[in-house]
Amino acid sequence: MTRFRLPLSALLLWVLLLRPGILFAFHFDSLPIDCTGNELCIIQNYFDRDPGSFARDHACGFLTYDGHEGTDFRVSRADMERGVPVLAVADGMVRAVRDGQSDGEMSRRGKGALRGREAGNAVAVTHGDGFETQYSHLRQGSVRVKTGERVRAGQVLGLVGQSGMADFPHVELLVRRGRTAFCPFVGPEVGPGCAVKGTPLWSEERLAVAPLAYRPTGLLRAGFVVKPPGSVNHFLDNSLLPARGGDPDALLFCVAVFGTRTGDKISLRLLGPDGVVLARDALDFERTQAQSMFYVGRKRNNRWPAGTYRGEFLLQRPGDLGEGGTLRLSRDIVLP
Repeated sequence: MTRFRLPLSALLLWVLLLRPGILFAFHFDSLPIDCTGNELCIIQNYFDRDPGSFARDHACGFLTYDGHEGTDFRVSRADMERGVPVLAVADGMVRAVRDGQSDGEMSRRGKGALRGREAGNAVAVTHGDGFETQYSHLRQGSVRVKTGERVRAGQVLGLVGQSGMADFPHVELLVRRGRTAFCPFVGPEVGPGCAVKGTPLWSEERLAVAPLAYRPTGLLRAGFVVKPPGSVNHFLDNSLLPARGGDPDALLFCVAVFGTRTGDKISLRLLGPDGVVLARDALDFERTQAQSMFYVGRKRNNRWPAGTYRGEFLLQRPGDLGEGGTLRLSRDIVLP
């Protein structure tokens, strides 16, 4: 009797198909957010890779907080109001949705009022082999999918918002296998600890593109205001003086950055139309913070002389800010 024998190549393919984890390992085909046209699109907080009471992101940086299990993609208030799509990172099926929570509720009512609804408006998508992604803090009334619906990578699930326990507009991407959350920048098989080599769920090419490219510190916003803002979020959420201003009672150059660290050297200057320094400030930063604000300025004595005024900002840090370890920027405003 003649026996049918599979060629070795076909047999290997058959084995791989029976074990999809080998050939078809779970991966992401999309970002969870469409950053097109945004004035701000960054990762503010990563998964906390430190198993103890400290907090470190996967790069051993400080862009996280103790126990954080998601990845927070942040946008500006103006971006949120314009409407920023939240996208499925991979094909799957919608397991659950929640909508109807108002944005900014935490700032109005406090964390206690959000017990059991910390994620705000959210969508959970299953992907097979125990993998699931969750997209939290979506804008009220923006969810576009239903439970049981199949979705494709890159499909719009809703819009970025600030519902639930959210200090700022963002979408939090949470990745789980079974009941265990893990960092998408190292994969599910890697134990705790930072700077541990793993298998990211995004391709190497995608990881090199903003906003996935790791930035330890960067700009949130810079511009001119007429009085010191009450907080970083107040500065981020309210209007700046236009590029061509009037005759304000005071002129302050204000800068907000993320990822400031102990030992950073900060300097600011406000220059008049003739290049003369009208105000300056310098300090050695004394604590690591998720976001920080700095400003310098002066009050008007008489009418401001007509011309271009410039604000300058410099953050210096040895090591990891790129060439020279500096973050440098300037902004101009024209007073008539």
